[in-house]
Amino acid sequence: MGLGSVAFGGALLVLPLYVVDLGGGPFVLGVLAAVAAVAFAVGRRVDGSLRAMG
Repeated sequence: MGLGSVAFGGALLVLPLYVVDLGGGPFVLGVLAAVAAVAFAVGRRVDGSLRAMG
């Protein structure tokens, strides 16, 4: 577990609070969670493909 994982985990905790502070409601938080999940899945897929090639 590298420093990048720690930073990403911290951002996942703080980002919803920031969105609520800016006036985002439950729908916006749901969209944020969905986009984060898709981005994580795509990133893992790309990372796995790159590791398999090298």
